[in-house]
Amino acid sequence: MCEGYDAYVKRNGLGEMRVATWTAAVVVGGGLAVLAVYWVVTVLTALFDSGAPLPVKIAVPSVLAGGIALLAVAVLQRIRDRKEEDLEGVEY
Repeated sequence: MCEGYDAYVKRNGLGEMRVATWTAAVVVGGGLAVLAVYWVVTVLTALFDSGAPLPVKIAVPSVLAGGIALLAVAVLQRIRDRKEEDLEGVEY
């Protein structure tokens, strides 16, 4: 019979590793978020300070917002689906 994941983690002392992994992920994610925000602000500042036509000034932020929304939906859907996965028959 298969033991649960929590029992496996406890038996092998992987709890500390889980904390370190989450800490590293938060730090990397935060750094990437800061860089992404900086890039968006730089692009939008350059766009609106230039002599670009109005449709371009509307289209670029719309594409950026749509891309961010699609990425957020994909991540949230994956998190939601992960809770319902059944991996009983998988050997690892």
